Amino acid sequence: MRYRVPVFLLLTAGSMLTGLFSGCGPQQQDAYVLKVGILASSSGPSSRWGSTTLECAQATADYWNELGGFEIDGQDYIIELVHADYNSDAQHAMRLVSELIHEHDVRYMIGPLTDEAVVAVVPLLDAAGVAYIHYGFDPDLVRRDSLGLLGMPIPVQTLPAIYDYLTQDKSVSSVCVLATDSPHAMSQKIMAERIAEQYHVQPLRYSTFDVSEENFDAHLPPNQLVRRMSGLQRVQPDAVLLCGVGPKEVPQALYYIRQTGFNGPIVCLNSQEPALLRGVGDLADGLIFVGGYLSEVDRSDYYVDLRNRVLDRVDEWQAEADVKLYALDTLLRLIRSAGPVAIEDAGALYDLLDSTVELKDPFFDSSKTLRFVGKDIFSANRQISTPILLSEMKSGAVRTVYCSELTN
Repeated sequence: MRYRVPVFLLLTAGSMLTGLFSGCGPQQQDAYVLKVGILASSSGPSSRWGSTTLECAQATADYWNELGGFEIDGQDYIIELVHADYNSDAQHAMRLVSELIHEHDVRYMIGPLTDEAVVAVVPLLDAAGVAYIHYGFDPDLVRRDSLGLLGMPIPVQTLPAIYDYLTQDKSVSSVCVLATDSPHAMSQKIMAERIAEQYHVQPLRYSTFDVSEENFDAHLPPNQLVRRMSGLQRVQPDAVLLCGVGPKEVPQALYYIRQTGFNGPIVCLNSQEPALLRGVGDLADGLIFVGGYLSEVDRSDYYVDLRNRVLDRVDEWQAEADVKLYALDTLLRLIRSAGPVAIEDAGALYDLLDSTVELKDPFFDSSKTLRFVGKDIFSANRQISTPILLSEMKSGAVRTVYCSELTN
């Protein structure tokens, strides 16, 4: 029997605290409470990613709370998650972050996702001295004067892996990069085209005057989408790369791209959800996306327990879950390493991150090390050394086709 302890608060749109989910379970009388905010959408284009973020954090909190708390310098701390659902809206994310900081006294946070939301809330988090793990692609977010930790690889790191795989395994020599109409997605498009040339892959464009002709906007009428995607017939790339297209929009993008007669590899620069892709059948065959499944060999009992807890609540282990599991666990172990002072002062983590601190990776039985990297690229060790993974869809199945260590 698993117990649910009273550790989960929910913040939703237009309100303060709106729900408290509790259950019975053992809890030490002398346990203290450590609050962690979870800024993750339950609706909108990024809701699939938000749900995975929340489920992984909840499984980790439940695990330690059922043991009586997470021990820091001899004292047990019950983990209280305060979930703020920002509905994939960056402006609303800012309002909720203010509530988390000033109303709920949160000093540690996980999220948000997508560049727009992360860029919007980071100034508030940094000004308040909050330590947070985020999932934003913008390299400018990784700074020495910030307590923000990047919880995943970003395009400047994954694009070389993508082009390495496309050239070596798919014989790709040209690519057409399509982006959504957000400024951050357009920046990713420019970066993708620049890095393509470094791997001797020719970037092809079919826009005549306005680059927005190459944008994929899921809100456009079907006839306009057909007209925009028809440019692929003129340039005939070996591969198509999508920037900024969320899981709910990808099936639509696949339909209109395949309608042009293009049958080559389609690559998403972010993680996707296999269940949604299966819904479009053969249209998803050959889709490659960032994310995947690490080897089950040498996995720790701790990992297996957390995975099973997540699977008790969802139908399928998501392709980004192996990476998302690191978020709350990493925060807890950093706080333990910094000592009790970090409970009230997240700034105590500065010295750890700026040093060469290494933690044992808790999800493997081996001596695999979890490090903090980024100094070579960002001039600051503000990134968790999660691996770079690529997966491919084929006949409804997901196969991880590429894995490399994040080393700098």
